[in-house]
Amino acid sequence: MHVDVRAKVPTIATFAKDVQTKNAAGANLVLPLVVYDLPERDCSALASNGELSLANNGAALYQGYIDDIAAQIKAFPDVTFVLVIEPDSLANLVTNLNVQKCANAADAYKTLTEYAIKTLNLKNVVMYLDAGHAGWLGWTANITPAAQLFAQIYKAAGSPAAVRGLATNVANYNAWSISTCPSYTQGNSVCDEKRYVNAIAPILTANGFPAHFITDTGMSTFLVS
Repeated sequence: MHVDVRAKVPTIATFAKDVQTKNAAGANLVLPLVVYDLPERDCSALASNGELSLANNGAALYQGYIDDIAAQIKAFPDVTFVLVIEPDSLANLVTNLNVQKCANAADAYKTLTEYAIKTLNLKNVVMYLDAGHAGWLGWTANITPAAQLFAQIYKAAGSPAAVRGLATNVANYNAWSISTCPSYTQGNSVCDEKRYVNAIAPILTANGFPAHFITDTGMSTFLVS
């Protein structure tokens, strides 16, 4: 479920009740949520701009949005929630600070992401920070600054136990494993998700975000050890 506007937050309870009912009947389900409503969202894009802006109390409204999500989750302590935190957000701070909107939003992106992962650090929550994809952050100039930024956010938030790592390939589709890098990635040898996750994992660990690699259907993830 994409929780991409504040109005969707109350509907979390509907999905959670369904999971609760099915698990009581013998299922083993979790409830995945994409937390996706930062002010100045997708600062280098147009089609995916969000509802909140910093000029219109966006930071406080976002904190309220996170608080409301936390309240919904706390109401269902027997349901496990799997959260992907803010697709494309931190990746924009690696490559797009030349865009004025991104530069203006950079501090808010960091502090509000920290607020989100601290507030949602609950016993029945598993969280993954979005880490773009190989075609975006796999380049030599991007991969180390990206790992440093993810580690900075993780540590600034107090290394929350519910943050299990990073999710990649969420907002775009990139090949998991290809034998030959396509021509449009010339100059970037880290051109598929398998190469990307294996390349960034040791850089994350070196910067205080301990990680080892796993994979899941449709996305790649790192687990904090």
